[in-house]
Amino acid sequence: MAKTRDQQKRTATTLLELMVATAMMAVLMTSTVVVVRSAQTAWRAHRDDTERAESAYATLRHIVRFVRQATDVTSLTVPTDDAGELSLLLATGDTITYEASGTNIVFHKTGYTNSSLLADNINSLTFVGYEADATTTTTELSDIQAIECIVDFTTPLGNSRKLSTFAWLRSW
Repeated sequence: MAKTRDQQKRTATTLLELMVATAMMAVLMTSTVVVVRSAQTAWRAHRDDTERAESAYATLRHIVRFVRQATDVTSLTVPTDDAGELSLLLATGDTITYEASGTNIVFHKTGYTNSSLLADNINSLTFVGYEADATTTTTELSDIQAIECIVDFTTPLGNSRKLSTFAWLRSW
């Protein structure tokens, strides 16, 4: 059967159809880029939040490890001091000190000139000393048998988080 003249004209794509298809592809690509960018931003925020939290957790674990090895507390700031400082005497005779320095937590050991950075982006570091009953707070260094350490930090999204731990001095 022979094609009519109208059927022969319709075999090619018109300029209007080509422009509509191009516009649809542009809309699809733009929306895809927006979705991918939003997902990447959310992933980065979650990653940064997790890194700051892990840094604070690692600092708390470090402090607990040395509190358990300590024989005596040689210095402890009052619980209302956000720039807390804790000094411990170890069985080896070394004194170690944890302190908040600006937005960082640093670790010093006697005999060493360098300080170690334990965490950054910290709002406050607070220490609370407890007597042997673990409920009575004390600032008398000779009575301290347990220490609560509280780290306050801000996430990249602006939320404030507090982490705390409780550690006993093992050698009474």
